[in-house]
This record gives sequence, C-alpha cells and structure tokens, in this order.
Amino acid sequence: MTKNLPCMDSERVKELLQFYGNSDFLLFDLLELADCCKAKKLHLIFDKREHARQTLLQHNLGEFQGPALVAIMEGASLSIEEVSSLQLLPPWRLRDETLNYGLGLFSCYFICDLLSIASAGYFYMFDPRGFALSAPSSQSPAAKMFSLIGNNLMERFHDQFYPMLINQNMSWLPVDSTIIRMPLSSECLKDGLQLGYKKIKQISDRFLEHASRMLIYLKSVLQVSFSTWEQGSLQPCQDYSVSVDSSTAIMRNPFSEKKWRKFQISRLFSSSSSATKSHVIDVNLCLGDRRVIDRWLVVLSLGSGQTRNMALDRGTEKEEVIPILLTLDSYIQEEIFSSEGFI
Repeated sequence: MTKNLPCMDSERVKELLQFYGNSDFLLFDLLELADCCKAKKLHLIFDKREHARQTLLQHNLGEFQGPALVAIMEGASLSIEEVSSLQLLPPWRLRDETLNYGLGLFSCYFICDLLSIASAGYFYMFDPRGFALSAPSSQSPAAKMFSLIGNNLMERFHDQFYPMLINQNMSWLPVDSTIIRMPLSSECLKDGLQLGYKKIKQISDRFLEHASRMLIYLKSVLQVSFSTWEQGSLQPCQDYSVSVDSSTAIMRNPFSEKKWRKFQISRLFSSSSSATKSHVIDVNLCLGDRRVIDRWLVVLSLGSGQTRNMALDRGTEKEEVIPILLTLDSYIQEEIFSSEGFI
C-alpha cells in the first residue's frame, strides 16, 4: 500500500522560492495549476482548526495537524505520474498544457513544510526538509504514496485523513477532485499564530484584488471561492467567490483549434493574415452578502506573417489597448496597457 516517490531537496526548493521571490502569488499559482489540470472550480479553505492526533500514519505527524490552507481542484484527478512530475524541476507539463508563470506545487512551500495531496484514490506526502518521513539522523528529502483503494486505511487512520476532507458529508465536494493540504510551517508561525493568520489574509486579499481579471484569461476554471473554517464550526464560511457563467465561458477562448492551426501554417509560408474578435464577459463577485458584476470588454487578435512581425517590432507605432472595467455601481476604472504587453 506504500511506495516511495522522488522528492526535491530543501535547498533546491529554497532556491526556486527565492528566485520567484513573493509568497503573495501562491493562490495565483494554484489557480494556474487548476486550469492546466482542466478543473472546473477551485475551492480554497483556510482551516484554522486543530485536529486530533491519535490515529496517524506516523506518530511524528502530529505537529502537522494544526491550521492549514486547503485547495480543492474540483473536476480534476491527477495520476501518479502527474503528481510525481510536479515535484521535478521545470518545465511542468500537464495534459498538453505548460505552467508558464508560477511554480505549481512548489509555491505551497512558501507556507508549509509537509505537503499532502489526495487524488484518484491515492494519498501523497512530500517532505523536502525530512522533518517527518526520513530517518531522524539523516533528515533527507522524502516522499511517500499510499493507496486508498480496496483497503480500510482511512478508517484505521481516521485522524490522518479527516483534515483532508475525504469522505465527509460535503455535497459540494465531488469524487473527481484533487485535494491539496498545506499545514502552516513553523517559519510561517514563528511570530505567533495571529501573525501567521495575517499572512494568509494578505495572500488572500492580494488574490481577491485581481481575481476578476484572472478568470477572463482561463480556459477551464469557472469559479474560485475562498472560505474560512473556524475552530468549533461545523462548516466553512465563505469569504468571497468569483465566477464566470458557463454559458459565456467559451468566449474566453473564441478561436477554435482549427483557427489556431491555420495561423501556425500561415506562419510557415510567411503569408500575412489577421483575425479579431471582441465580446463582453460578466464576472460575478460575491463578497459576503454583497453581489457585484464586473463587466469586461475583451478584444483578442491573431496575426501571422508581416502582421505578427509588426506587432513584435518595438519600432512600430501601435495603438494602445484599453480594457475597461464596469461594475453595477457605475464605477469605471481604466487601465492602460501598451500592446507590447500582448504577444
């Protein structure tokens, strides 16, 4: 039921995190990962509860039963090979998609030391610093995979799996989901529990500030929600939710695969062609009891041959692209971007 997996050492992980530089982008990286996995929804839960520590897979895992950030990628199950590949050096590819911007699962180590994942009937633990899974004398990086299929592992080690929200009575949690749990690290909590909570709120607020515009560029994810689960509460309380209606979501990617292939071929023969589509996308924001709609005017252009060369030529004069955000409160915010920012 148990298998060892590769795990990157903590020094290499530290180098990646230092190169990336900012933990505030953790939720953006999880959203990019969910979209590459073709998940439909991403649920983020800040679980402040202290969980029982009696029936654990190992006695020394008790220190990781405290407050944690939990990410649930609804509608996406990862294979053993896919989970393992996300622990290797970049580039990371999933289902013909490449993680272009973030660190994927490695961003989780900004706030945690031991990463737990449940997907497709398997449970994974990754321990780059060797705090729990390696021999005490070596503290070398270690990772383990446990099969949950055809056995009573979850019943025998109930306390281990309860914080993963597996097999709990939650109607919004479908079977085909990937659950990622990030217990807050000692580094995150070194200045006290409340400052650790403040750090998670800072990460959440940064994401909320840009969540609306993030959704209009995705291919698969339709909704992102962030909830807080207080100690003693029976259910998490939703802080905010951002969503795109499924009927209009296809407009986020209006050019068909056939159209993309046509432009790729025309590039090879140096012929020039272009296509432009514009449409309006409504993004729904639920902030507690308040409801807001962000209305985006989105213009997408494809170009090949000389059209493409002109777009990439810094010496060519270009008109500026102006996305305009309109809310129900008739508030208008204009943000100016040079077309050099769109390639």
